[in-house]
Order: sequence, then structure tokens, then C-alpha cells
Amino acid sequence: MSLHRVFNQVDKAAALVKATVKDGYFRQEREEQLNRLRELADKLSEIYGVQTATIKIGPVRPGAYACYNIVTKKINLTNTSIVSFLHEYRHHLQHQGNVRVVRNKEYDAQGWACSVYYKACPGLFSRAVQQGRIMGVKEV
Repeated sequence: MSLHRVFNQVDKAAALVKATVKDGYFRQEREEQLNRLRELADKLSEIYGVQTATIKIGPVRPGAYACYNIVTKKINLTNTSIVSFLHEYRHHLQHQGNVRVVRNKEYDAQGWACSVYYKACPGLFSRAVQQGRIMGVKEV
């Protein structure tokens, strides 16, 4: 099964992402994008009933695009990719929420991120896959 089809019940999260993109996310400066990701984290936390995560642009381990620290509940991003943010937010849910992990934590996180983004923005998702910018997905 392709990663963008792993999760079916992502309507609320996808609606939030779709609204974020529709409000001009990709035309905003990096700092404003970061603020929008923080707002998205707050709204997702309300939906899933968990404490919100701190979102920052900051250092990550070599070879990674982003990381989640389970102790500090902090997501560090190297860029303002929505898919990277969603992937790390899913790790936050794995540790803070009551979610069932599919297969393993990384597969689950990437599957959830891809499923949410695909449902929110199928055209943008498909284009990103074609350009090789979404990890683990070869075709839509």
C-alpha cells in the first residue's frame, strides 16, 4: 500500500492543512510559515486532545530533515515543509496521544503525514512526489 493511503480517518487534520495552504502558506516568508505551523500544531492538539508541541527551526541529527524530542515535546525543522512538520507531529501524537501505531513508528509517521497532505492537497502532493520531494512515495 502506498504511504498516502495508509490512513483514511484524517479528514479534520486534512481540512486544517488545506485551509493553511489556501490562506497563502507557500507565498509567505519563512518566519510567517513557521508561525502558521505553530497555529496548525495548536489546532491539531485541540482535535487530538494533547498538549501542543513547540515548533522551531533548529538543529537536527545529520541526515534528518526534522526531529521530535519526546522529553521537551519540541519539533525541530530544518525547513518549513508541511509534510516534515506533519511527520514529526505524528511522533508527538505517538508519545502524547492515544494512537495505534501502524507497523512501526517511522512508517506510521510518514504514512500519516502523507495521508493528511494527500487528502488536503492532492495536486500539490502529486507534484511533490513527481519531483522526488516526499520520502517513501514513488507514485500516486
